[in-house]
Amino acid sequence: MDKFATFIRNIKTDQGKGIKVAVLDDGIDMLRPEFRESVKEGISFFAPTNRTTCNVGPYYFSSRGHGTLMALLIRRVCPKAELYIARLNQGNSQEGNRIQLTADSAAKVR
Repeated sequence: MDKFATFIRNIKTDQGKGIKVAVLDDGIDMLRPEFRESVKEGISFFAPTNRTTCNVGPYYFSSRGHGTLMALLIRRVCPKAELYIARLNQGNSQEGNRIQLTADSAAKVR
């Protein structure tokens, strides 16, 4: 990833100014300083139930950190990208304690 990010940043452009990227995942950790200027909007489709392992639902909270990691990788490749966060609803998978994001909530993102 580092080699690719360096290659992309060395291309003669304005390095992502005006590029909008939607992150459809389990939310992001907005306490990270990398997101202060880049997150433009967010929405949450998370609806906690007694089956989910996490009961906090805003887009600026990540239940497992996956959305945070994806947003950090996007910023590494395109540092000036504008991020639009959609926290998807989730339930437990059939495979133990793994979280499964729902297709229903992904379909609601516009």
